Amino acid sequence: MAQATITGCVVPLGQQVYTQTNNGILFDGSPSVDLSGECYSSSTAGTPCTICMNGLNPGGNCPPGSGNPTGGTIQTFTILDCALDNSLSLLILCLGGLSFHFLRKKNLSLYAAP
Repeated sequence: MAQATITGCVVPLGQQVYTQTNNGILFDGSPSVDLSGECYSSSTAGTPCTICMNGLNPGGNCPPGSGNPTGGTIQTFTILDCALDNSLSLLILCLGGLSFHFLRKKNLSLYAAP
């Protein structure tokens, strides 16, 4: 299976990778990829970039009065195949079987002993 590669601007400790750019340094704040819940590897910190949270104007710049642009770095992320995801169904099946086995061995009664 081919691994997806995403290059974009990310804020420090962030999970959103902003991918839409006009010149490689200014990034639009809306089209992004959410990496939370994904297994990934990333390149080391790269070139500084700026995220315009309210989008880019037609000239490709942050529009005036759109709030503070957010600084980040350009990084490349590779989405990996999570090892736990492949065996989760087997783990659930084994736990269910063990639970069933131990509950059947227990002497369960609907009525309390006098």
